[in-house]
Order: sequence, then structure tokens, then C-alpha cells
Amino acid sequence: MDWLDWMLPEAWNVEHNKLHHYKLGEIEDPDLVERNMKMLRDQRKDGLPAIFVYGQIAAMSLIWKWFYYAPNTLKEYEKSEIETRGSKKKPVWAHLGTNPATLLEITWQIMVGGISGLRMAWDLGKVLAPYATLMFVAIPGFWYMVLGQ
Repeated sequence: MDWLDWMLPEAWNVEHNKLHHYKLGEIEDPDLVERNMKMLRDQRKDGLPAIFVYGQIAAMSLIWKWFYYAPNTLKEYEKSEIETRGSKKKPVWAHLGTNPATLLEITWQIMVGGISGLRMAWDLGKVLAPYATLMFVAIPGFWYMVLGQ
């Protein structure tokens, strides 16, 4: 039985257990902080006050699972499926290369009009919806019915 979380278990296995742990600190590590946080360093170099950069870091620590990990695990899972099984399915995430897949990237892909952004959002929605429904609808709804307002 799979766990119910913000991530697809098979995708977590590829991204974290295989790629991250076997390539720790290397450029192929999908969780390489030096690469993934380049945007924040660039903002600091461009003169953005430190308080705003630290604010982004604090906010990111609260939402990292669905903002970064859920989409990035899907990207790495798709790449793995293509490489190991020769999947014939049209790639959705592959164009990101080594860049991390984030909710911001998906939003950008939708805004520039690419159908790939909608496909990325659809894939991500299928992963996030069960957990979000349970945690934010079913459980609170149950307790609302039992205890009332």
C-alpha cells in the first residue's frame, strides 16, 4: 500500500532514493542546493534587501513539498522512464533539463502558452489532489459534522 503524500511514491524513489543519494553533492544531484537556490543568490547580488531573500526562504520552508518536491520528482521519474524503459509516451517534463521543476516553472509554462505547462499542471494535480482532498476537505469535514462549528 502506498503512502499518501504530496509525491508519487515511484517518483520519490527515483528522485530521492536513487538520484539524490547516489549522486550527493554532484551536478547530477537533483537536490543540489547550490544550483536550485541560484535565483535567491542572484536576487541578493542584484541588490534585493536580505530581509526579502530570507522571507522567501522562510516561505519556501513551509511549502517546499508541493512547490518543489512534487513537480521535481515527476520530472526525474519521467526522465528515468524514458532512459530505462524507452517509454514511448511524449515527454512532458524533459525540456527542463537539469533545472528544477517547480510550481513557479509550471505557472510560467502555462503563461507563455505552451501546452506542456497544462500537461505538467495536470500531472501534478493528479498527484496533489488526493492528499489535499483528504487533509483539507475530508478530515476537517468529518470533524465539522461531528463537533459542529
